[in-house]
Amino acid sequence: MIEDISSVNRLIALQSRQLYKSLNNNEKKLYQQVDLFLQTYCNFYNFNKNLAATAIQKFLEKYNIDMGNFNDTAKFPYQLGNSQFNLSREEYDIFLVSSILFTKHRFDIFYNLNQISFDNKSIALIGIGSGVELDLIKKKLIKDDICAYDLIISNFVKQYFSNVKINEYSFDTLNNTFDTIVAIELIEHIEKPYKFINDVYHALKDN
Repeated sequence: MIEDISSVNRLIALQSRQLYKSLNNNEKKLYQQVDLFLQTYCNFYNFNKNLAATAIQKFLEKYNIDMGNFNDTAKFPYQLGNSQFNLSREEYDIFLVSSILFTKHRFDIFYNLNQISFDNKSIALIGIGSGVELDLIKKKLIKDDICAYDLIISNFVKQYFSNVKINEYSFDTLNNTFDTIVAIELIEHIEKPYKFINDVYHALKDN
């Protein structure tokens, strides 16, 4: 799918090809797995390459404006009264998944996630978003023992991961429940981050 998007966006074409060329064979397998997930997500919502490329461009334009404002004022968008987000949930998800395929730091996060062994562990995934993290973890499990949390769960996630216990509410304290808790790029979205970290700590089993 990223090749299709690249055909209508030269910047993504350049960045995705540079990233792919830098990867070893194991990393390329993960790259292809994420690309297949992106294709599946786009197909579910009938996003063709043009719509997907437009979604990515809309995010990048907003990001560049926000970064420019931050450089000038040292203030975040909400501090400037400019926190309006002009992307739908689906458009935002398409950016998040596709960015794994054209930005090195995003790819590295998911490569590190993919290196973790989750066998015979009870897992909580907090902030499932598009479901790409859930897809990687689920493929490594011998048995399905995973609880997924987010405030709003898309129809895609509900249908694609129908055998996962999905909770459409915020994660709260569950003492000594999970062996592993995964929360990727989430802390900056949390209103009370220290409470969240405390809840995660107490939800982990001993050791």
